[in-house]
Amino acid sequence: MFLVIATMVWGGLGFTLREMFSEDDRILGMPEEVQPEPITILEKGK
Repeated sequence: MFLVIATMVWGGLGFTLREMFSEDDRILGMPEEVQPEPITILEKGK
């Protein structure tokens, strides 16, 4: 029983550290970030 619990704890720790230090821009479980489009503001009277 100890080995099962220890394996789950160390496996979870390893997974967490790998995700934390990965250079991947994507975050696990988060939706993709939408890049905002630039807005052109027109002056009045033109």
